Amino acid sequence: MGALLAASSCDLVLADPPYGFTEWGKLLQHCTASIVVLESNRQIGDVSGFSTIRERRYGRTFVAFLRHEAPSEGTVEAT
Repeated sequence: MGALLAASSCDLVLADPPYGFTEWGKLLQHCTASIVVLESNRQIGDVSGFSTIRERRYGRTFVAFLRHEAPSEGTVEAT
C-alpha cells in the first residue's frame, strides 16, 4: 500500500494483494489512476470513487477493471 501512496501520478494501477483481501476502498482512497485492475478470490463489488468497467471470473479468480470517477459538479475534492 505504501508504494501506491508514494506514487505522485499514474494512469494505470494493477493490484494483486493476498487472496482474502477485502479493504479495496482503503487501498484506493488516495489513488488517482484513471484505470485500476484488481484481482481477488472473491467478487470485488463496488469501490467508492470508481465505477466497474468489467468484472470477469477465471476459475477461482476474479478480475475487475475499474475507472476513476470524476467528482460531481459542485463538489470539492480534498487534497
